[in-house]
Amino acid sequence: MLLTLVTRESRKTHVEHSETGESTDEETNVFQGTDFTWSRTPPKLAQARRENIIVCLPGCVDETKNANTQQDAFSLFISDDILSIILTHTNQKIHEYLFNCTGKVQKWMQRTPLDELGAVISLLIYGVFESSHEHIESLYKMDGTGRLVFPVIMAKNRFWFLLSFLRFDDKATRTERRSEDKMAAFREIWDTFIGLCKSLYLVGSAVCIDEHLLPFRGRSGFRQYMPKKPSKYRIEIWMMCDCATKYMMNAKVYLGKENNKVACGLASDVICTLVQPISGQDRGGRNVTTDNFFMSVDLANQLKTKN
Repeated sequence: MLLTLVTRESRKTHVEHSETGESTDEETNVFQGTDFTWSRTPPKLAQARRENIIVCLPGCVDETKNANTQQDAFSLFISDDILSIILTHTNQKIHEYLFNCTGKVQKWMQRTPLDELGAVISLLIYGVFESSHEHIESLYKMDGTGRLVFPVIMAKNRFWFLLSFLRFDDKATRTERRSEDKMAAFREIWDTFIGLCKSLYLVGSAVCIDEHLLPFRGRSGFRQYMPKKPSKYRIEIWMMCDCATKYMMNAKVYLGKENNKVACGLASDVICTLVQPISGQDRGGRNVTTDNFFMSVDLANQLKTKN
């Protein structure tokens, strides 16, 4: 049921009729509250306000409209640039291991080509979403309980080997970069991926910003401990998503308080950073929905200037 706040003039007319004992159609169409009077009838549609007009229509951009298969769509986000970064640093790590190896080199201990790296990523995605995080030994069982797709695509020893040497950055310069950025080991790939998310799709008139808690028990300088959650160790990621399609257009990883020392406060800094791709007169107006953690008068004024 749609309830609309009645204007002061309508409420005054309603009160006058009530005092004289006259019954009107409007009287049966309103609900009297403590401070407000609500109406069942929505207001008449008028011309949209200038700040609510979307200049750039939402939807896929031109370069994404030729993606006719799932692999084409996936390649738009996990691009050749991202795969090249992973391939370079993974093979560099394998080369260092083989150069310093004193034992017998097995046939599966060798550098990987680009197509094999794509197969590893595909198996990882399948293992997460279709196999419910099963152990690799369980996935490769041949007694009917395993997943046949794994041994068909890649041998178990080879899969184990590539997982052990998968790298995303140059370890030689990681220590220097980590002094300024806790996410240095994954920063280049993350920024490339988020840049693609911003450029490949335009969100609609309404977006929502909230946190996503990713369960993670590995070693990390920005892992959060939340004892009241089912998964106590997590990585906190703030995301901006389209309300209509659930598409994630922008995201930011929380790296700790020392990385967010801003004058406007952490909450305002997160919102202003995430809405940057849809800010400005050339992008048109958007409605941003958040929870009470982010709400403040200063933030509302900032968002108003960003349209």
